[in-house]
Amino acid sequence: MKTLKASSLTLNAVLLTAFYCLTAFFLIGTTNFDFFGNRNWHDQQRMAEGIFLVLLLPIWLLKQTRLGHKNQSKQAIPQYAANGFMLFGTLGLASALLAQYLHWALLEWSLILSLLIGMLFIAHLRMDAGEQFDRVVLGIFAAACLTYFVGFSAAYFATLMGDPLNAWELFHGFSNVRFFGQFQTMTLPLLALLVYYSKSTLQKTASFSLLSCWWMLAFVSGTRGTWLGMLVAAVLIGLTGWRPGRIWLRLQATTAVIGLGLYALLFYAVPYLTGNAEQLINRLPDITGLSKREVIWEQAWEIIKQHLLLGVGPMHFAAIPNMVGAHPHNSILQLAAEWGIPAMLLLVGFAVYGLIRFSAAIHRQCFSLDRPPMLQIVLFAALISAATQSLVDGVIVMPYTQTVLMLIAGWALGVHLSATVALHTRQLPAVTVIIVTVAATLLLSTMVYLALPQIPELRKREEVYISQHGSHLLPRFWRQGWIAE
Repeated sequence: MKTLKASSLTLNAVLLTAFYCLTAFFLIGTTNFDFFGNRNWHDQQRMAEGIFLVLLLPIWLLKQTRLGHKNQSKQAIPQYAANGFMLFGTLGLASALLAQYLHWALLEWSLILSLLIGMLFIAHLRMDAGEQFDRVVLGIFAAACLTYFVGFSAAYFATLMGDPLNAWELFHGFSNVRFFGQFQTMTLPLLALLVYYSKSTLQKTASFSLLSCWWMLAFVSGTRGTWLGMLVAAVLIGLTGWRPGRIWLRLQATTAVIGLGLYALLFYAVPYLTGNAEQLINRLPDITGLSKREVIWEQAWEIIKQHLLLGVGPMHFAAIPNMVGAHPHNSILQLAAEWGIPAMLLLVGFAVYGLIRFSAAIHRQCFSLDRPPMLQIVLFAALISAATQSLVDGVIVMPYTQTVLMLIAGWALGVHLSATVALHTRQLPAVTVIIVTVAATLLLSTMVYLALPQIPELRKREEVYISQHGSHLLPRFWRQGWIAE
């Protein structure tokens, strides 16, 4: 019996380590290294996203069926949530089957459902690993931010040697600086947790400095969606009256001011003193402008009016080319136009309901726990920021952002269930494990089968598009985002 238990614990540790390595590979590797033969950042991250999802399934499955582990008779996820997920998937499948380009519609359908199932997998991993999961995953996020900032700093100081200071060229790892901004929207709230958890003056100073510098990059990138997302999150947390939330607010306000000061020093004062003409990303003169979003929002609205129930098909906004974007830059309009209004209401309704439940649980814990639920507050802020930015940007489209959102949403769900669900109800029954495994396998197989043959043709597709249209590429699933047979 002791040998069996030891084997189970060893396998458990190996599987968690595999998940942590997979997370580090995606968060750090895909923005700093070329893994797939000189691919552009967008396509590389899409391929890495597929690898992440495919490898996540066996990690979760082995943890569910590891030696000495007994599945219980109840499950943490309510039955109505499971039914709603199946209904959403069924509506999406019906929309895909009626779409103009079946393979593209099925590819998007299988990807979105795989991400939702992946979120549940991550929630169960967190419920099993407990606070160790929090420390390691937070450390990986911090390492990803620090690594990126080091690369950015090296590029900045290199320009001071004589090249003109072009802020656009300082950002690496993303096909568009806006996609980096989406990552910042979810990590600015998280990095505050490092300061809160620091045990020594040195750790606190280093964490505080990293958060301040991360805010500086938020100003350098000029991503207005990040500013809006953080503002909405700050307002909501301020209105809740959570005492621990005030700590987070003060910390974010302080580091934001310092970050703004660093931005003024390094991107105005230093270039002026060194005679290095700067080319900055200044969005303040157009801070309330829509940047032609009204064009694609109107296009999405016209699609919605013509396809109320099932939409035009997953990914099929990209089947109607325009010169602005291959997606509507609004999550609600995108879901309604492509999947139909019922599917949109179902998914958005579950998201809003989940955030309300999460908020209510935080409120109770603020008054019932000896230790403030700072982790929950930070995750809530990250989700609110991402949800807000998704209304003006492609948060639910870009591969890196999709995966980060899946990680944070799954993390938050796992933390919430760990705190609110009884221990004996946390494990899935065997029949549910089988059903979920079969569903995930079918979805992932569909995604790989449809996406893999396209990879050798990506450059050719880009060349053909540019030769025919003579315009820059607008990403969707791949960097060349427009779809056709």
